[in-house]
Amino acid sequence: MRENIENNLTLNIMAKHFNISVSHFCALFQKETKVSPMKYFITLKIEKACQYLELSHMKIADIFPKLGFKDGAYFNRMFSKVMGISPSKFREREQHS
Repeated sequence: MRENIENNLTLNIMAKHFNISVSHFCALFQKETKVSPMKYFITLKIEKACQYLELSHMKIADIFPKLGFKDGAYFNRMFSKVMGISPSKFREREQHS
């Protein structure tokens, strides 16, 4: 998943990679990680977004498409859900720490 952080992996693609059904893949993944595959993948993307926000001057509008998000509002919602703060507030906080 980390190697495909900029792509939009689907459950079908992930299951096919292991030559198992989607439901079996989800069950195995959840059993091992205690989280769904898609939640895990989105969390990886948000962690990468945090790196961009901390270490670069890239605009948020340039970051979310780079990570495979097509919609800025969706990216903002997912970022806030994972991090508990908006991307702009996160950057502001990191710049002042």
